[in-house]
Amino acid sequence: MVKHDVYVTSLHGHIHTDIFMTIGIWVLGDQLWARQAALASDPSAPIIFIESHTHSTERRYHRQKLVLVWSAMRHFAAELEAEGRTVNYEEDYSAGNYFDHHQPLPEFFWTGGTPMNCLHQSIDQAKRTGRL
Repeated sequence: MVKHDVYVTSLHGHIHTDIFMTIGIWVLGDQLWARQAALASDPSAPIIFIESHTHSTERRYHRQKLVLVWSAMRHFAAELEAEGRTVNYEEDYSAGNYFDHHQPLPEFFWTGGTPMNCLHQSIDQAKRTGRL
């Protein structure tokens, strides 16, 4: 399950840092059963499927096996949608990486610790309110 810290400010201005918000449940190609623990833990959480072509090149997979795994993922996602679950399915997440970058995002992207005031304020606002 993918979780992120969410900072919630109460009406009295106190910031609570112990609240977690479920962003989604990431289901892998070998976890395609409806009674798995993550899916049962939060029935309202969105479910995330990703067909990663990058992952398929990092590990040795037979092409026909990949077709079967991805087909099973698509069918399972359709079953969950038919049951009323929210499903986010990405067919090729790596294709959106136009410049083919492989470096992780800088730490300030997550912490807001940057001398660039506008970026610091945007990240701080996102952490406080959960939106930009």
